[in-house]
Amino acid sequence: MSFIDEVRALSRNFANRIDHLDTEEATKQALVLPFIQVLGYSIYDPTEVKPEFVADVGMKKGEKVDYAILQNGSPLVLIECKTYGTNLNDRVVSQLLRYFLTTEARFGILTDGIVYRFFSDLDDDNKMDLEHFFEFNMLDCSEVQVKELERFTKASFDIDEIVSAARELKYTTKIKRLLTQELDSPSDDFIRYFVKRVYKGAATAKIREQFSVLLQQAFTEFINERVNGEGWTQIDKPSPPAATAEPRPELITSQTLPPTDVDKEWQPLSNVKPAKGHPKPTGIRFPDGSHLPVKYWKDLTIGATAWLMQSKLLHTGLLPIQRASRYLVASEPIHPDGGSFKQHQLVESVYIEKNYDAADHVENSCIIIRHVGQDPTKFSVCFD
Repeated sequence: MSFIDEVRALSRNFANRIDHLDTEEATKQALVLPFIQVLGYSIYDPTEVKPEFVADVGMKKGEKVDYAILQNGSPLVLIECKTYGTNLNDRVVSQLLRYFLTTEARFGILTDGIVYRFFSDLDDDNKMDLEHFFEFNMLDCSEVQVKELERFTKASFDIDEIVSAARELKYTTKIKRLLTQELDSPSDDFIRYFVKRVYKGAATAKIREQFSVLLQQAFTEFINERVNGEGWTQIDKPSPPAATAEPRPELITSQTLPPTDVDKEWQPLSNVKPAKGHPKPTGIRFPDGSHLPVKYWKDLTIGATAWLMQSKLLHTGLLPIQRASRYLVASEPIHPDGGSFKQHQLVESVYIEKNYDAADHVENSCIIIRHVGQDPTKFSVCFD
C-alpha cells in the first residue's frame, strides 16, 4: 500500500473515532500513536519512539514531552499532544518551545491528534520558531500536503532536505495565506495597486469600492481558468463510483422557456423567503439567461450547483463547501465528522447534500454561489 493510501485509510478511521475522545490519553492512543506508526516508526520500541521523554528546563526537573522520535539515542522530533479539539494557541506553543531548547531535536510537532503543526529553528539556531512552517490536517489534506508529510517518514527522513523544504514552505505558506486574505477581503493598498495599473482616472472611494468587487471576481475566474486549463492537482480523495452518477440537469435557453413560465414573475434567489403555504418553485434562471425547470426546493441547490459546474465556475479543487458543521457540496458524501450524507445526489463529479428544508435549500444555494464569487441576486426563481 502506498503512503498516500495509508494516510487516506487512517483518515477514515480517525473520522470515526473523534466523537469518543475527551481526554489527552485517549487522544494519544486513538490518534497520535497511529499517526506516528503510519510514518514508519515502531511505537513499541523505546529506542525509536520514547514516550514521556525527559526535557528538563533549567532548575525545573521532571519536565517531559509526550513523545520523542529518536535516532541513535538522540531526539530528532519532539511531539507534544493535547486533547482533541484543544486550541493550539501561543500558550501551548511556548510549552513545546521550552522543551525544544533543552534537546538536540531539530523539529517539534504540536497536535490535538487531528491537526499536526510542524516547527523548527529556521530563524535562530537551536531556538524553535514561534510560527509553524507546515500544518497537516488528517481530515482535510491534499496530495501535495501528503507528499510533504512523507518527508518525515522513517524511510525518507533527511534533516538537511527537510530543513531546506521547511524554509520554502514557511514563506510559500505565508504568501498563500496573504493571497487568501486579499481574495476574501482586498486591502486598500492591494486595491490601489491594481487601480493604478488598469484605471486611468482618480482612485476615488467609489472606484476603490467597485474594484474591490472586481478583484474578487477576477481572482476567482483566474484561479478557475488556471485549474481547469492546466490540470493542477486537485484534492486527493477517493473517486466516487461512476455507476451511481446521475445525468446532469440539462439547461434550456431563455428563448425556449416553457410558455407557462415566460410571463411569470421571477424573484432574485436571495430574496426568496419560503414559509408555510409558500408556492413551490417551477424554475430557476441563471446569469447567462439559461433556465432549468424544477419541481422541488432541493432542485434549486442541485440546479445552481450543476450550472456552476457546467460553467466551470465550480470544480473539485474548490470543495468542500461547508455550512456550520456539515458539507453542502463535497467530492465524497462524507461530512467533517465522518458521518455520511443522509440524502445525496451526484451531479458531475460532486455530491450534494439534499437533507434540508425549503428555507435551508435557498440559503444553501446562496452559500454555494457566493463560494465561487458569484452574486445570488443574478439567479432568479419563479413559482406556481
